[in-house]
Amino acid sequence: MAANGYKYPNIMAWVAGGSELVGGALLIVGLFTPLAAAAILGLLANVIVLKWKIGFFAPGYELELILAAGAFALLFAGPGRVSLDRPTPWFRRPGLSGFIFLIIGAAVAIVFLFVLRNH
Repeated sequence: MAANGYKYPNIMAWVAGGSELVGGALLIVGLFTPLAAAAILGLLANVIVLKWKIGFFAPGYELELILAAGAFALLFAGPGRVSLDRPTPWFRRPGLSGFIFLIIGAAVAIVFLFVLRNH
């Protein structure tokens, strides 16, 4: 994190690792699906921006782009029928909740990229 210019590298490493671990675990069990997908999408947006100058192919950002597309799809598709989110409002209206959490995830990603990073 320090090599990429973040102001608080230790805290940022914990936030990134926690987002990956908790967001991935929540997506697997289908709990708080829009929040977890937005966290993963925001994290991957930061990785793509950091790797942008490397290029698309080896060792570029193609994997991160595919994972971000999957998180984006989960954000708007909503939780599945066997998820723990079944009785929640975002199960019944995945489009609306997906849009709301997309805005929240984008705002957090922008804060991490432009406020908490030295340019």
